[in-house]
Amino acid sequence: MIYQGVNDPRVTREHADRMVLALHKRGVPVDYLIAKDEGHGIDNPENALAIFHAAEKFLGDRLKGRVQEKVDSRVENQIKQMIVDVDQLRISTQTRPDFVNPKPT
Repeated sequence: MIYQGVNDPRVTREHADRMVLALHKRGVPVDYLIAKDEGHGIDNPENALAIFHAAEKFLGDRLKGRVQEKVDSRVENQIKQMIVDVDQLRISTQTRPDFVNPKPT
């Protein structure tokens, strides 16, 4: 599972998108959530609840553990707003040339 805050100055959305696509291409199951109002951390309590519940479900699925199925409808709605369909994900064509073709140092 990868979570990305759109306003993150350290890890850009482009970097997260590329990581998600690379994992997906290798056949690794990946859930991708994007918060449009977050940065590098999680400040909004509603986002935090949604991300923590999504992480619980992700780990429960992968590790075959217990998951709290019933949660507040606001949490479920927040997850639905954040989840990205990885099959539909495309990298922006406006990429930095040094990122697309990095030169060895």
